Amino acid sequence: MNDPSPQPQCQRHPDRPGLPCPRCGTFNCLECLSGVACERCLALKGERPVQSEDVHGFGRRAGGRIIDLVTHQVLAVVAGVIAGITIAILESIGVVAAGSVQSMGKHGFLFNMLAGSLASLAGSATSTVICGASVGKAILGMRVVRLDGSRPGLGASLVRELGYFIDVFFFGLVAKAAMDGSSLAQRHGDRWAGTAVVRADHAGGTGRPSGVRLAVGLMAGAFVYALAIGGAFVLAVLS
Repeated sequence: MNDPSPQPQCQRHPDRPGLPCPRCGTFNCLECLSGVACERCLALKGERPVQSEDVHGFGRRAGGRIIDLVTHQVLAVVAGVIAGITIAILESIGVVAAGSVQSMGKHGFLFNMLAGSLASLAGSATSTVICGASVGKAILGMRVVRLDGSRPGLGASLVRELGYFIDVFFFGLVAKAAMDGSSLAQRHGDRWAGTAVVRADHAGGTGRPSGVRLAVGLMAGAFVYALAIGGAFVLAVLS
């Protein structure tokens, strides 16, 4: 019987077992992986693993969320007006019944909450993927990054935003308890997504977007949020 294949070794520390770097495929020990990528890959992109001194605490992050909520309320009003105009046009050509515009305000609390939550999820994830920030985070100098310092992808962005709906319980005390127990101030959504919220001036590489990319990301997030809210009202009338 043939012996099982030996476990690959770290190219820098031959006495240690190695794991493949997700970016370049070379084998590295846990120390050399430095988060989720090898040190060489991090250095090439100007990134470095998140340190405890890089992160922001609960107060500033809560302030960012409040700014986002206010922004979303303004966008919801604008989207509601556009949806009303769209439904009025559909009324005039006979696609929907007369009086549909007036019925927009009769949707129940559950519908409004669900539409707002889904719109927030889509809009926030969009801006995080593109520029690592929401409006509130951008204003208060924060960026969302992966633990290796890079900008998070779509999967991680969706996971951390889904986790927010748990972290927000009891006025955010669930999130605060998780952050107090984490050296990187991670709420539950951050832990599940493998992300952290760092100071904007501490971000590097892909975790620090250019001014143009930041503006594009924030506008894209706002557009997706407004489109989701307005679309929910139009689809409710058409269904």
